[in-house]
This record gives sequence, structure tokens and C-alpha cells, in this order.
Amino acid sequence: MSAIAEYLTLFDLLIVAVLIALMCCGLWGKETG
Repeated sequence: MSAIAEYLTLFDLLIVAVLIALMCCGLWGKETG
């Protein structure tokens, strides 16, 4: 059970990292016009 919990935690962190990257790219795109 702990292995599944750890996997879900890593997966959640990955999703958050991707969302942050997309947000940064979007803001950077707006900044550069």
C-alpha cells in the first residue's frame, strides 16, 4: 500500500511540475509578445 501511495505522490508532483512549467511558458510567451 505504501508503494502505491509513494507512486501517487510522485505522480502528483510530476503533474504540479508540468502545470508550473506550462504556466511559466504561457507567462513568458505573453511577456515576449
